[in-house]
Amino acid sequence: MGRKSMIDTTFFGTILQQKMTEICGYSVASEEQLFREFNDLSNSKRQACWQALATQIGRTPNQVKDFYYNSWTKQFSADPAKYQDELMFLIRKLQLFCSEDNLVRSVCHQFTESHSLENFNAKTLNKFVRKLMGCPESSSSQSFSEHSSSMRLIVFENLE
Repeated sequence: MGRKSMIDTTFFGTILQQKMTEICGYSVASEEQLFREFNDLSNSKRQACWQALATQIGRTPNQVKDFYYNSWTKQFSADPAKYQDELMFLIRKLQLFCSEDNLVRSVCHQFTESHSLENFNAKTLNKFVRKLMGCPESSSSQSFSEHSSSMRLIVFENLE
């Protein structure tokens, strides 16, 4: 099966802007404002947008939705790599209190709570935290267990 062509980011922004103008009755000044306004729409209005955009660009509504969340919105997200030291600190701190299965989720949750004024792409943040922990993207408890004992040693060394 051949690879499907990507949706052009600029084109997507333009047609999303047009659809938002139809829905809201006014035009937004920037793509960042478009992003904020779109996220404030009700679920039913967003679903209607996915359907209309899909028809317009020849994709399925799910493909349009996936492109929006996994590609187009990343331009408005902060880079978690800038916070590597803080994330490592959280990993070390929370691993003492969280089960291995919940550690990534807990780190991401606490981090985004403490940076509530910034926007982080959830998948990008999750992937970066897993990378810091030394886990593959689709991590299992076994692969984390291999790394957790060495991480615990670091925590205890720092406590002395």
